[in-house]
Amino acid sequence: MPPVLFFLCIALGALLLATLFGLAWRRRGHPVLLVASVAWLAYALYEAAIQLHTPQAALRADLLLLWPLLVLISLYALWRARRPAR
Repeated sequence: MPPVLFFLCIALGALLLATLFGLAWRRRGHPVLLVASVAWLAYALYEAAIQLHTPQAALRADLLLLWPLLVLISLYALWRARRPAR
């Protein structure tokens, strides 16, 4: 599988996560779910733009910062959404 196709699949997966967090926000109403949805949407658009403009960029240092940040945002959003409202 070419790296471009691989990273475009990752962008589609990020778009799916953005959609799921957005739907969870509409259902539960926790603002942190909206933050997670927007973060994943921004990453999906960023990833698609990177692959469309620089397809040869297979080794990228930006992912060392973005992926842990997205994981932390997502885990926090899931944790906050499971807590009962006060």
